[in-house]
Amino acid sequence: MLESLTASGTRGTLSAQGEARPFAPGQPLRIALTSQGLQPVTSDLFTGLFNTDLLLDGGLASGLRASGRIEIPEATLGIPTGLPGSVADLGDVREVGRGAPVPRRARAASATPAAASQPDPQAAPIALDINVVIPGRFYVRGRGLDAEMEGNLKVGGTASAPNITGSLNMVRGTFTLIDRRLSFSRGNLAFSGGVMPDLDFLATTTVQSTTINVAISGKPTAPKVEFTSSPELPQDEVLARLLFARPTSQLSPFQIAQIAQALAGATGALGSDSDGGFFGRIAKRLGLDRLGVDSTSSGELGVKAGGYVADGVYVNVDPGATTGQPRVGVEVELTPRLKLKSTTGTDGQSAGLSYEYEY
Repeated sequence: MLESLTASGTRGTLSAQGEARPFAPGQPLRIALTSQGLQPVTSDLFTGLFNTDLLLDGGLASGLRASGRIEIPEATLGIPTGLPGSVADLGDVREVGRGAPVPRRARAASATPAAASQPDPQAAPIALDINVVIPGRFYVRGRGLDAEMEGNLKVGGTASAPNITGSLNMVRGTFTLIDRRLSFSRGNLAFSGGVMPDLDFLATTTVQSTTINVAISGKPTAPKVEFTSSPELPQDEVLARLLFARPTSQLSPFQIAQIAQALAGATGALGSDSDGGFFGRIAKRLGLDRLGVDSTSSGELGVKAGGYVADGVYVNVDPGATTGQPRVGVEVELTPRLKLKSTTGTDGQSAGLSYEYEY
């Protein structure tokens, strides 16, 4: 039997009061859970404070039900700067030196009848019926987005598969791109099941008779940022007018590089001139052989560019994806097989010879 339990941490307190009878028929349980300013999770994706007034009742054998109210007085939902690469499928793994692996069916057949006849124990489900109140100070931040939200949510389903419905509406919000800040005219987080909401934000401004829209949609883990205009223009032209109030044909190479970096920072996409799209057009306009965006070891985005300045002399600028330090490299082709390579960065200089031979 549990009468009361109180715990406190660096942020907030948690109290539990009630009773559990593990030896009674059905193993009944009834516990009231309350918290004040509790911070149960802290991550780059979500951090929040919780005030809870919940009741957990039912039977350990038949199933439990968690009901009540949760207030979130302050929280931050973060939008990642970039997305991690996909995890490679290793396929079948075989340990060397221990003989051929035993097939799974053979292992199951070799199990004792007593062990095979016993079903795997499964915990009874915990049904959810919780009202979530968010009075404000719920911030969505990342990729230039900074918005405060408020609203109410309903949490159903089970603890292993929660179903969240409802929406959060914007109190105020802005979108920042380099030194331009736009105010959102619409902002909404819509929950239609699962735990991840759908983003719906729109900011509009007018630059020299051109109406520019910035729309953010998708999930927080994979948002989609679109720049459109009326009259319709390519995305790089839209950004040129938004940031510098002039077409790309009137921009300096540095300003064009700023557009490339701003686009990558907002969309979180790493691109190169090989995609034939935005970066390809900019590279051609600058007379470069390579233009794109790469991420540093700290997760920041930077422009990478390269081109031949003379016959057999190639110069490239790299943000430093592996070292975290920007570097300038020069590659000189001495012979068809022998190349001189040198790099200069904030962490020092290096030079060496490279000999290539195909066989």
